[in-house]
Formats: sequence, C-alpha cells, structure tokens
Amino acid sequence: MKEAGTMKILKNKALPRLLAVVMTVLLAITIIPSFFASAATVEETAAAGEGEHTFTVQITATENTPFAGIQFTLKVSDPGAVVLNSYRTTGSDVADATVVTPVYKNGEYTFGFTSGDNAYSGNLDVGVISLTYRGAANATATITEANFIYFPEGGGNSTWLRKETNHTIVNISRAAAPPTAPPTTPPTPPPTAPPTTTTTTPGATRVTPGRVVPVVPVAPVTAPAVNPPVDEEQTDIPDENPPLAEEPPDQINPSPVPEEEPRPGDGIDSEENIPDPEIPLAGGWFSGNGAWALLNLLLSIAGAVFAIMMGVKVIDMRKQEKEEAGYEDAGGSDADKETKRGRIPLIVAVPVLAIAAFIIFFISQDIGVGQPMGLFDWWSPVHAVLLAGGVLCYSFAYRRD
Repeated sequence: MKEAGTMKILKNKALPRLLAVVMTVLLAITIIPSFFASAATVEETAAAGEGEHTFTVQITATENTPFAGIQFTLKVSDPGAVVLNSYRTTGSDVADATVVTPVYKNGEYTFGFTSGDNAYSGNLDVGVISLTYRGAANATATITEANFIYFPEGGGNSTWLRKETNHTIVNISRAAAPPTAPPTTPPTPPPTAPPTTTTTTPGATRVTPGRVVPVVPVAPVTAPAVNPPVDEEQTDIPDENPPLAEEPPDQINPSPVPEEEPRPGDGIDSEENIPDPEIPLAGGWFSGNGAWALLNLLLSIAGAVFAIMMGVKVIDMRKQEKEEAGYEDAGGSDADKETKRGRIPLIVAVPVLAIAAFIIFFISQDIGVGQPMGLFDWWSPVHAVLLAGGVLCYSFAYRRD
C-alpha cells in the first residue's frame, strides 16, 4: 500500500512535468530542421577554347531570427583551375554592412559581412562572388559553411547563432570543341599537250609540231618541143634550219599538303597535381567553429544504454512478479495494477528520450570525413537534460520505499 501511495504521488506531480519536458523536446525536433535550408546549385559552362572564364554567382540566405552577419567558407575541387576573385554586397539587402574580403588558407576561402547589431532577418540577398575558371576538366566550388553571427541581448561579444552546411554548390564545366575538318589538297591538273599544225604541199605532207614550215616553190622543168612533156616528181626541199623540238612542259608539282599544326594542349597534361590541404583533426574545447562535439555523442550513447537497461529491467521484473504472485493470479490486487499502470509512462519515456537525443545529434552535428572535433557545443546542455530525464525515469520506474 505504501508503494501504491508513492506511485500516486509521482503520477500526480512528477509525471505531468516529465511529459511536458518530453513534448517540448519532440516539438523542438520538428522545428529545428526548418532552420536548415537546402543547398542552392548553380551550373556554369565555359566556352570551348576560352582561356579564362570569369563569372559571378548570387548568394542568398534565409534566417528568421535577427542576426548581425554571416561568415562563409568556400572550398574548390581544383585550386589551380578555380579562383575566388572577390566578394561584394553592392545592391544587396546588406549593402550597408562591413565586407570581410576573401582570405585563402589551407585550401579554403573565408569571407563574409558583419555589422554592429542584429539588423538582418528574413530571406536576404547577401552579395555576389566573382570566380575565374581556367581549367579543362569539370570542377566545383562549394560554400561548405555559412555561420550566422549573433549578438546576445544582454550585450557582450558576438557568437554563432547557427551553422548551415553546403549552402551553395557551383558546378563548372567546359563546352566540347567543334570537330576540326581535315585539310583538303587541291587536285593536280593533267599536263597540257603542245598544239600541232599540219602543212600540206602538192605531193608531200609534213606534220611539224608547234611551228608552220614554209613551202619552197620548185621551178618547172621545160622539155624540148619534140619531146612530150614529162612530169617530174615534185621534190621537197628540206629546210636548212629545221625546227627544234619543243621542250616538254615543266612537270607540274602537286601543291604541298600543309602539315597539321599541333593544337594547344596536345601532349601536355592539362591537369596539375595539387596536394590535398591539411585537414585539422580537432576544433578545440568548444566546437562552435563548425566542429562536432564528442560530449554530445557520449551523452547520446549513455541514453541508449539506459534504454537497453530499462528493457532488461522490465523483462526481469515481470518474471519476478509472476514467481511471487503465482501463475493463477498473475494480475495481483487493485493496488498492484494501479502501480503497474503508473510505471508505464516512466518506462516508455526512457527509450523515447534516448531516440530524441540521437535525432538531435545527427541533425545538429556534421561528422563527415575530415570534419574537426570539439569537446562540447551549444547542443551539449540539451543532450545533458535528455540523459538526466532518462536516468530519473529509470530510477523512479521500479523504485521501492
């Protein structure tokens, strides 16, 4: 009876508060993802044969909570092919802010804007970046982090309001070069034969190539009157200066085939091997600079351990209750039934809080390869509250005075 009275007190006082805490945590889990906007993707194509291609990319940001500025981190896939030239806020919603010019370090560019108070909120046009692409292979330029700067209401130094990963992704490619037609060779004209002239004389025919031979007249022979006339055969008198044979025409050489000039880039490796930048292994004690917190992971694992212990405890206590009450009257008295019903919310709350801790951890922490690690961050108190709630529920579920 004393145990039943204790459980009633817990049910009437502590249980409503515990349920309110659980509901608040679940509500926060549903609201938090809305603060993480999806990454904007920009496609840029450089013309074929263009040495350097310079272009600009518009940057926007959305945050309903008033903030004082944003620090961006941009990383390129090939530092030799893609270069960040500048960042400006001219004509944007934050044109009156102080611009932080890009600084290159360890393979990343850091830039942004800031002001003296929390003057910005909503969906804003926060500026333009200028990039130059001089490569041949595809490349990317990604704004891996956008850290929102916030000044506390009570005054003091600025701090991080939140971090947004993979804010903007720029995919850069080069258009394919048009096919090059092979050089054509002009046809070789056939050799031209010299003209021929035919000269005909009585009794003889002579063909002289290229020149007309004059005919020498022959005086007729007068025979005596008593003799009948005898026709003497006409004889051709050869020309004392016979024509010289014309020289054969010069051999026409075919037009030389122009040799194909080597195109730029033939035999040259256009890709330059650039060593990967060193990646920091730790982000300090406080991981507000983009590192994930080790303490949050340990607290989440501890909550999962208590959830498993709660399950083992429930199975063990059911066996023990059956052995004490007997199989014929396993239900027990009304007081025992009331006690069991009071335990149900506490038993259920332990795994619920453990699951909530893991959901918050994976939403708020970026544990990808190469990300720095810190000890704790702004989410560490939330994980501590969830673990404390699980421990209290576990302790009161089967507590006996």
